[in-house]
Amino acid sequence: MDAMNKVLSTENAENVEITHTDSGYLKVVLKAPKVLAVKDPENPYVEMKEGLTADFYNRQKEKESNISSEYGINYQAKKLIVLKKNVKVVNTKGEKLFTEELFWDQTKEKIYTDKFVKIVTPDQTLTGYGMESNQDFTNWQIKKASGELNLNK
Repeated sequence: MDAMNKVLSTENAENVEITHTDSGYLKVVLKAPKVLAVKDPENPYVEMKEGLTADFYNRQKEKESNISSEYGINYQAKKLIVLKKNVKVVNTKGEKLFTEELFWDQTKEKIYTDKFVKIVTPDQTLTGYGMESNQDFTNWQIKKASGELNLNK
């Protein structure tokens, strides 16, 4: 069967909550109002057209960070989630990331983007292009920083 005749099955769901555990520990709770799962044998994906939120937890079951966006797509075989439109990440240190597109590599447990970013900390606001962090946004760096830096701390 060629690509033009490929039959895909889809599943729709509302008010979805997905939990991810590792070695018996809760790692992530993802919630989405509507989900479309496309069962493509070559590239299965789950699309969240009405947005999503994800809470990340440490081994003590304490929430470490939260990600939200207006759109998300999870490429299951690649273990890659792409977040778009008003992406916001907040960690327990009160640091906030704002961008329009963010990639979440579940295998490497990293989040990153090459787009414009704004990071607001309790002492300063940093901007630039490109950012990389661990997935709970507790250890981040801006690739091409711009704006004013407070070096008094």
